[in-house]
Amino acid sequence: MFQNTLKNSLLLVVLMLLSVGMIMVYSSSSIVAEMDPATGSSYFFIKKQILWMVISGIGLMLCSDISYKFFAKHAYTIFGISLLTLILVLIPGIGVKYNGARRWIRMAGMGIQPSDFTKLACVLFIAAYMERNYASIKNFYVGFLPVFSMVAFSCFLILLEPDLGTSLFIFSVSILLLLTGGIRWQHLMPLFLAGIPVFLILAVFKLQHIYARIAIYLNPELDPLGKGYQIRQSLISIGSGGYFGLGLGSSQQKLFFLSEESTDFIFAILGEELGFLGTSLVLVLYIFFLYYGFRVVQKAPDIFSMLTALGITLNLTLQSIFNIAVVTHTIPAKGISLPLISFGGSGLFFTLIQIGILLNIADKCHQKNE
Repeated sequence: MFQNTLKNSLLLVVLMLLSVGMIMVYSSSSIVAEMDPATGSSYFFIKKQILWMVISGIGLMLCSDISYKFFAKHAYTIFGISLLTLILVLIPGIGVKYNGARRWIRMAGMGIQPSDFTKLACVLFIAAYMERNYASIKNFYVGFLPVFSMVAFSCFLILLEPDLGTSLFIFSVSILLLLTGGIRWQHLMPLFLAGIPVFLILAVFKLQHIYARIAIYLNPELDPLGKGYQIRQSLISIGSGGYFGLGLGSSQQKLFFLSEESTDFIFAILGEELGFLGTSLVLVLYIFFLYYGFRVVQKAPDIFSMLTALGITLNLTLQSIFNIAVVTHTIPAKGISLPLISFGGSGLFFTLIQIGILLNIADKCHQKNE
């Protein structure tokens, strides 16, 4: 095991990010949890995160020991289950509605977000389809259209929740995988053109909402106490940290000024408490993850493992880029967590499942090169 430098290096980076995450989840949530009558303890959120960490860690170890070929064999079934969960979450009484969106299924006191599962399921489905249909993938009707239609359908179900950001994220990663797998980019053009009317209809119904987001993105001062409030507080939080931060646990913005302080905007609290040095460390760790992930892609023994490794690497690194871009006001606001660092059980579980599969592929790369 210890001779596999690639696998161990990847695992070390993941463990370091998880360690940063555990520290920051407690630091960002302890005061809020202690003052909330519904929780009443500063350890409320960190206890939940530790529980999910144990469950997710077991999942990671199991998936790292199970051959990736098992997932190749059952990829279609996994994708079918993900579609079923996306349908179930839309049904009142099964899907839990929060902030106007129905994105969660609660079981045994725990919440599962089907879209988190779909990020992995789409990667496995595309990788398996490409490997099984490689000879015909350049044919529009026989090769390309079936896989594109199924991915588009899953993204449409997520859009109905509604969750435009996650839908576009999964669709973008899927297109990158399809292009890498060998589809002709010309095949995308007629489908994109056909999708323009759908996008325009959506834009008409969401026009005011879209306009408001763009306007606030361009100038948060237009509504400093409303729609522009969160991003202003996020920038204040990051700016207050300076080079070395205010010190761990010393954030002022987490004292009910910045919401989502332990989830989507945890990077802002990290910047305030640990400064430019702390945020740079986190960025370097994500860059190392990207580097080792691409090393696995390069050394992968077959088409399925190559595309799966690429999809998992893109899922985690692109999501981290989007989260940091939102928190630093580089792109318009969209609720998306920071992988391995933000509080949240469902996201952590499916992230570590993905990493477990990636570690198994890295292990097979090592065996191949022996």
